[in-house]
Amino acid sequence: MTWDVTVRRLHKAGNTPDEYEDAAYATAQGDRTGPAGAAARTERLAVADGATESALSGEWARMLVKELCACPLRTLSDPHAFRAVVTSLADGWPAWLRSYVRELGRPLHYWEPRRLTDGAAAAVLAVALTPVPGDGGPVVSWMWKAAAVGDCELFQVRDGTLVTAFPLTTSGAFGRTPALVHSLEALGPGGAGRVTLAGGWALPGDVFFLASDALAAWALFSQEAGTSPWEQLTRLARGDDARFAHVITQLRAEGVLRNDDVTLMAAVLGAEPGDPDTAPLRGIREETDDDHP
Repeated sequence: MTWDVTVRRLHKAGNTPDEYEDAAYATAQGDRTGPAGAAARTERLAVADGATESALSGEWARMLVKELCACPLRTLSDPHAFRAVVTSLADGWPAWLRSYVRELGRPLHYWEPRRLTDGAAAAVLAVALTPVPGDGGPVVSWMWKAAAVGDCELFQVRDGTLVTAFPLTTSGAFGRTPALVHSLEALGPGGAGRVTLAGGWALPGDVFFLASDALAAWALFSQEAGTSPWEQLTRLARGDDARFAHVITQLRAEGVLRNDDVTLMAAVLGAEPGDPDTAPLRGIREETDDDHP
């Protein structure tokens, strides 16, 4: 068994695709098969939402998701280990920024130096899913763990029913000032206390949705109103980019979805390659810098 993963994204209305500041990344670690042919790869997924008010937040978001899909697994169950990973990444930001400025090939505008020296910031969510074989070898379940700073959201859905919402559980919990990971001070004065952790078990057929805040808040609001959003999210993941853009634009026009960059990652647990029921939920193992708009 494996996972099929797909990502849909749309930039904020009024912006260009180049101004999209979210990020998504997925990869696998370990051998494809273990003892007795059991799946042995741990799947790593991450979504980040760059803070609009900070410069280069999209670049910082992409750095975060890649790093949190490559770091040791204990990073997602130990807030101090998480802090160490993002602090190390932030330590490299000044050198990266100097290289970025050199490669611009032009003088900075009068307003750019202050924004650049203020650094970038992003909310981020990272998930790891490790297969657990049964007595005979084949995988019978998965153990998952997740770490988040801010309001990117994980939804675990089974048979159309929400099993887990993390880190926020109600639409009213979303605000304008979420916790963020900063490129200059990492987790800041709050330190490891800004990191939220979760974990659990998953079964074949479960779907994991990772979403940036605007879409996540809409999904929880819909759930609270008695209108399950999970079928619609599944259709959006199984559709194409044009369909995703149409539906998101419509929800924005109706006033039920805040105008912001929108990212949806969907992962189907136990989907076999070529399975016609999940074939549209296929698309990425790894995302490179050239894969985003």
